[in-house]
Parts: sequence; C-alpha cells; structure tokens
Amino acid sequence: MQTSSVLTFGKSAQDVLQSGEGKVYAVFDNTAYLKSNWLDPGLCCIGTGTLCKGPLNITVDSFTSNRLKRNDIWFYKNHCLTIAGCQPVEVTSASIWQPLDVLIVGETRDRTFSKSIKTVESVTASHAVVDYTAQPTSTEHRTSIRLNEGMQILESWLRVTNGQTPVPDKLTRLLGCGAGLTPAGDDIIAGALITTVALKQTTVAENLTIWVKQRAPSLTSKISYAHLLAACDGAGVEFLHQFIYSVLNASDNQNTVEHSARRLCNYGSSSGYYALLGAMVVFRSLSKDQPLYDAYF
Repeated sequence: MQTSSVLTFGKSAQDVLQSGEGKVYAVFDNTAYLKSNWLDPGLCCIGTGTLCKGPLNITVDSFTSNRLKRNDIWFYKNHCLTIAGCQPVEVTSASIWQPLDVLIVGETRDRTFSKSIKTVESVTASHAVVDYTAQPTSTEHRTSIRLNEGMQILESWLRVTNGQTPVPDKLTRLLGCGAGLTPAGDDIIAGALITTVALKQTTVAENLTIWVKQRAPSLTSKISYAHLLAACDGAGVEFLHQFIYSVLNASDNQNTVEHSARRLCNYGSSSGYYALLGAMVVFRSLSKDQPLYDAYF
C-alpha cells in the first residue's frame, strides 16, 4: 500500500487531526474536507502541494479523492492519517504553517495605503467576477447590491467608530451572501478580520470575533464558518497574508502589491477576490484621503 506524506498543515488542521477520528465531510476533484467527531465545526481540508497553505489546509505530496465519499471514516494514530482504510498519510516530517508576521509602517502608513489602494483598484477592475449586465431581478444583481451595501456598512463602522463599538447588526447582510463553498460575503468578512489582526487593531478584531461567533453559525455553512473562526485568530490562506505583507511593506514601487493582489484574485473561483475586497475595506478606512465608495465593484 502506497504511503504519502504531509508537507504542511495549519493550526486548525492540526487540532482536527489530534482529535483522533472523524468522517469525510465533503469531496471535490482534488481535495476533501475531513470532520472531527469531537470538535465543532472541526473541519480541515486535505489536498496535494498545489493546495494553498492555510490554517485549515493539509498539503500532501500525493493525494487522490476519487475513491472517497462523504461519511467515510478517517483516524489519526501514531503520526499516521488513514482515510477510508486505504490511504495512509505519514505526518512525521510535516511542518506547521504559520501566517506571516507583519510590521506596521508607522508615519508613512496613510501615504503607502493610498498608493496601494490605487494599485489594487486597477487589479480588481480587471478581475471583477460580478455580472454587471445582469437584469435587476436576477440573483446576481441582488447579490451584488447586498455585498456592496454590506461593505459600506463595514467601512462606515470602521471610519465612524474606529471599530470600538459593537458591530452593527445590519452587517449580517454579508453572512452567507453569495454562492460557493465559502460565500462572497463571508470571504469579505474574513479578509477584513485577518487584516485587522495583522494591523494589531485588537478591539476591532475582538468586536468582529464576538459578532461572527454569535451570528455566523446560523447564517452560513459549516465549512465557511470554520474558515471564519480561523480568521478570528488572524489566519487565512497564505496568499492573503502575502498581500497584506506587501501593502504594509510597500514603498514607491508597487510591483509587489500588484503581483500579490493578482495572485490572491486568482485563488479559488472567487474567494480570493472577495477576501481582497475585505482587506481593502480596512485599508481604505485607515486612509484619510479616501472617500466612502458608492460601489466597490
């Protein structure tokens, strides 16, 4: 029986494995979500090294999901993960993935953010995933309106109160809004949350975390909630952290910001794009020369 090896895994994924046992929760072309029997939501995602590193992700050197099905049993014992009794994965030499630690750019912060905002706007404009030609009665049109309204509520709260007050209840417009494994509205919230943690905005992050834990479980999917909980700890996919790092370390040369923004936009079917928009809501709220948008896309 061929054995593969884990290359990296995030902290949330480590917690799931160490719980000992569970079931396959969802199966996709090249990945599968595993659920713990003992943790809630207790989810992690396993796939090959092409899977982006992140808090929930387990990257392995060889993995196929075509023989797996929902509710197959997995267990973890003696540093070995076995899925459906036929796919042993050694964990002995794996490294634990951690988000990049960033430093705030102090006195040049507003100037740097403003330049990066212009750079990212050019990227998102060429990468928009919303159908602008959709009819006013279409699901796509209603979703885009709801997402834009949610981002306005989020940015207004950050600007007016500096995030020092409880999150306005109207922000629930974002939770579960959109199609996909992680709805667009959830990706926006995750992007914003992770950025506030990176910027050491402790009270803002705490208020958002309280709100997510109170409201998200009943308004979004279990998989998306697992990603939101990781965001509460300041952790998301590596491409998002690399983007935040590029903005906080940007100088007059914006090439790194543009490159990292494009790479994030290309992550997933749309989750990277919307996480980028969420991060930019936070950066915009901190840049005094930026007006409040009527529409973000």
